[in-house]
Amino acid sequence: MPRFIRTGLTTALLAAIILILNGGWSGLIIAPLVGAGAGIVITSQEKWKTRADAARLGLKAGITGGIVLLVAQIFHDTLLAKIAGLPPQPIDRMIIVAVGALIVSTLTGFLFGGAQSLASTPRLIFTFTFLGLFLLIYPFIDQATELGWIGQMIAVLIFVLLALGLNIVVGYAGLLDLGYAAFFAIGAYTTGLLSSPQIGLHVNFWLAIWVAAAIAAFSGIVLGAPTLPLRGDYLAIVTLGFGEIVPIVFRNLTAIVIREPITGTCLVGCPKPFNLTAGEQGVNPIGRPVLPVIDFAQINLGDAQVIARIAMLGIILALGFIIFRSLALKMQAGRQTFLVWGGFGALVLALVYLFFFAPIGEFQAGKYLPWYYLILFIIAFSVFFINRLRSSRLGRAWTAIREDELAAASMGVDIVQTKLLAFSMGATFSGFAGAFYAAYISAIFPSTFDFSISVIVLCMVILGGQGNMIGVILGGLIITAADRLFLPQFAALSQSILKTSVFPLIQNEGLRDFFIGVFDPSQLRLLLFGLTLVIMMLVRPEGLVPSTYRRREFHEADETKNAPMESEVIQPASASK
Repeated sequence: MPRFIRTGLTTALLAAIILILNGGWSGLIIAPLVGAGAGIVITSQEKWKTRADAARLGLKAGITGGIVLLVAQIFHDTLLAKIAGLPPQPIDRMIIVAVGALIVSTLTGFLFGGAQSLASTPRLIFTFTFLGLFLLIYPFIDQATELGWIGQMIAVLIFVLLALGLNIVVGYAGLLDLGYAAFFAIGAYTTGLLSSPQIGLHVNFWLAIWVAAAIAAFSGIVLGAPTLPLRGDYLAIVTLGFGEIVPIVFRNLTAIVIREPITGTCLVGCPKPFNLTAGEQGVNPIGRPVLPVIDFAQINLGDAQVIARIAMLGIILALGFIIFRSLALKMQAGRQTFLVWGGFGALVLALVYLFFFAPIGEFQAGKYLPWYYLILFIIAFSVFFINRLRSSRLGRAWTAIREDELAAASMGVDIVQTKLLAFSMGATFSGFAGAFYAAYISAIFPSTFDFSISVIVLCMVILGGQGNMIGVILGGLIITAADRLFLPQFAALSQSILKTSVFPLIQNEGLRDFFIGVFDPSQLRLLLFGLTLVIMMLVRPEGLVPSTYRRREFHEADETKNAPMESEVIQPASASK
């Protein structure tokens, strides 16, 4: 089987399953991601010389993925609808979605295949521009097609942010961390305690999120300090223990009494023990973000509140200008500087729009749009910051200790400081994710931050490709989409098929209960993630979109095999004489 067919099939497999389970207009939303993934993956596997060759490879893989989506759409609207007892689907919509998915997948595969021949910076600009535009307009597409996925997409983006942070530790520094969920919990509980009635502080979310990130970063240093001499499996075991201890601590901080050791004077917990985290009852309700707004219909320039809000907007814009200006001075000239100023312009327009034309006030539970764009902004900031870190002296130090710690130390790299900063920076972005999650859910419980969170995030990094931000984002989208969109729909569809086609043939109640338990999403999710890790390690251990060093590491034998032998190298004429 040609490699482009195999790539198109594997890239579109999960998307086709999601399409089969959801139907409707989902094929048109999934198709650009399938084509982009197929174009990126095939050009990283096959050899090509010119941009036309790369675009041709992406075109073939995109067509293959589009055909898979076309077949999946027809299967859902015809055969599956009859088996599961679903209402009949309009023929015209089926044709539009099926053919449209094929065209969109082919086009994006062609574009992304050709884009891989560009230099590093233009390629990143093209990829992130495409992904950013897709995510920016997605809520409006979701509303027009009535899919109702935007709430799940917010959860997907939270896990993408977690994966970006773990990629610093695992992908850049090469330190295996199996307790990453602990920093997620620390960020969430910090925000919860500061912004809820639990301890009576009621701190504003915009301050609490930075405090949560700072405490998570400090916790990363606390974890990293005792693990400095450890490597490999031993480091993984220690981080796993840390990840298990933190939720237990939050579960049991319900009766705190602190006494002065000499005199026995009670300092905290008098006259009754102090309940800090409320145990299994959880911390709630947690304060939500609030944007200061101005209503033009009721504006009064003499109103002190209006003046204060206008002043706040001016301060934010001034600080934004200073920050972006300082970043622009540190960036290379050309395209990257343009991105900085373009980002500043987008920030100005977004703030003016939010403050004046679309007042939000307090973020609400059922209104997903502000939450969606907030987490999208946090991810954009994180991607920009992590990319600058990777290109900095610290990022090169992480790469050095990942490749050879002894050689890095001999070249003057401070191993202690570099490792601590890796743990700290990775934990910082986990703290951001935890703070957002706490405000979004408005209630947190210790059982939420179990070991499965660390496993899921690690799966994202491994699936996408360690050390590659685009791969990690792709892995996060695939894994979390499978968890949030595939498993619930698969369970619901399975139950429907069982009730309409299987249960009438089974009289034994115990056997019916067995089949119901088999298709329980909570049981299937760990099976899905375990199979994902096993299959990736066997088929493509470097990940879907590996970084350059990972590709060379796993395909060094192929490169050596294809290299010319010494006897085949043509010697210069002078040497032959």
